[in-house]
Amino acid sequence: MDEKQKKYIILGLIVLAETSFILYFIFGPNLKNNRLSKPARLAQEAIDFINQNLNVPQPLTLVEPVEEKNGLLVFQAMMGTTTLPYPLFMTKDGEYLFLEAIPLKEIKKKIAQTPKKDISSINLTNRPTLGPNNAPVKIVEFLDFTCPHCKNFSLNILPKIKKDYVSTGLVQVIFKNFPLNVYSQKLALAGQCALEQNKFWEFYDFIFTKETKMTDEEIKGLAKTLNLNDQQFNDCFNSQKYLKEIEEDLQDGISVGVNGTPSFFINKEALKGDQTYEQFKNAIDNEIQKMANTQNQ
Repeated sequence: MDEKQKKYIILGLIVLAETSFILYFIFGPNLKNNRLSKPARLAQEAIDFINQNLNVPQPLTLVEPVEEKNGLLVFQAMMGTTTLPYPLFMTKDGEYLFLEAIPLKEIKKKIAQTPKKDISSINLTNRPTLGPNNAPVKIVEFLDFTCPHCKNFSLNILPKIKKDYVSTGLVQVIFKNFPLNVYSQKLALAGQCALEQNKFWEFYDFIFTKETKMTDEEIKGLAKTLNLNDQQFNDCFNSQKYLKEIEEDLQDGISVGVNGTPSFFINKEALKGDQTYEQFKNAIDNEIQKMANTQNQ
């Protein structure tokens, strides 16, 4: 082989290497996705879509494996270093993605496997409260901001409890988050950021008057609506600094048998689902009467 042929071969190898680099730079991410199994590839495409179009506070990453259950693809995702509380679901053809499906069987199984605790054993400090700390009756509410029965409680029952019992010092209401979907988790984060500026209950009342979902920008715009410090609220929301507290609330709820919202504990007595004011009144009066009987013994 003469020198001229060697030069052509070397030049060809250089061109091939450069072309390969350019092709990888352009198509590398897609080539990586193509090496995934079809379910994992569809799940990754869904994660990419969410990151590019849904304004999540932090990019999601896929947690493998991707499973097939009941005709659907089921997969977990992480936001930053935190795994989302519930999985995402997608049809096997990749046509439909469900962000808010609630895996009832998995939740019930987890609840059944979790040793039940007494409500008095869970953390109730640094949570939003209404009423004095020395109130004889404590109502702990586990609530999802997108739950229609929670909305009914907020708009139609809580005001009566505040008037008849909180204002008289007999009841303290303690709020715990129990978000059941990604959007609920965002509202829970925003609520904690409002609490940071002592405006949680204003946030609580406002959210339950909303009829439609809000974008992230609209959620952050609540700072002006509620007369909050804009920068502090936005920084708090974007950083997800209270995500750990929200996850603790969720785990606390599961540990005491909460499997849906709203769920309440009036002292140690559980009261679940959509209740009337009369049912709350009877439960509160029974607790007051029990304490009176104990004192008279």
